[in-house]
Amino acid sequence: MGTVNIREAKTKRELVRFMDFPRKLYRGNPYFVPDMLSSQVADMQHGKNPLHIATQSAFLRCATARSSAGSRASITAERTRNSVKTI
Repeated sequence: MGTVNIREAKTKRELVRFMDFPRKLYRGNPYFVPDMLSSQVADMQHGKNPLHIATQSAFLRCATARSSAGSRASITAERTRNSVKTI
């Protein structure tokens, strides 16, 4: 199979490749309904989604020299004293 490299998707181009993996994997499956790619990429960019103010995220892409081998997303919520409102 060869060497599998794991890299974090940071640029817009890398995020598009990250989001394109399920489309390639499930191509031809009549039950797969892909999301709009532009909407997904905008949701993942730190400057465009307010969710990233209170979270840390990493989008990892696994690839061989020839093709994508997998993808994983990690989103961790940061909880601080100031972010919790008491009534």
